[in-house]
Amino acid sequence: MVNSAARELVEQTLSAGKPVSFTVPTGSMLPFLAPGDQVIVQAVNASELKVGDLIVWKAQTTGEFQSPWIVHRLIERRRVDGESILITQGDNAPFADKPVTEMQLCGVVASVQRRNSKQVVQMLSGRARWFGVILAMMSRARAFVQCNMNELAQRIVVKGLCVAQFCFGKIAREMAG
Repeated sequence: MVNSAARELVEQTLSAGKPVSFTVPTGSMLPFLAPGDQVIVQAVNASELKVGDLIVWKAQTTGEFQSPWIVHRLIERRRVDGESILITQGDNAPFADKPVTEMQLCGVVASVQRRNSKQVVQMLSGRARWFGVILAMMSRARAFVQCNMNELAQRIVVKGLCVAQFCFGKIAREMAG
């Protein structure tokens, strides 16, 4: 668990325009990000984000082992009462996260260094962003199906979308660099 001093240091570093490195702790972004991958995060304004970007946001920590930051893919942007609301989802998660406000936004993943590898993937490049948009569209399609189809059709279509998203994510992981 990260203490409040460490959180403040990360926020101050990002506010000063300097990048911060995090280790991916969970498999919520598999196969694109694996546990142990290092992500380099830079500060960003919400208006600069694009659907498909990997963003880091402050979670409301309630559990002892929950990370104070979440790295998930931006799948949708909304404006509510003049405020930018971000909808994110882990590539390996069945549902979108609760809406993220601009106040919770920490930054965007600028690059990823694979665990046990020297390979660095530039996440803000055209190729990586293209893969990100496809993965975000697959996440949104899965959510649409879960809300709008009967149970049997949901199971069939969602399973197919999950397999396709996982396979595409694996390909993207290999080719994005």
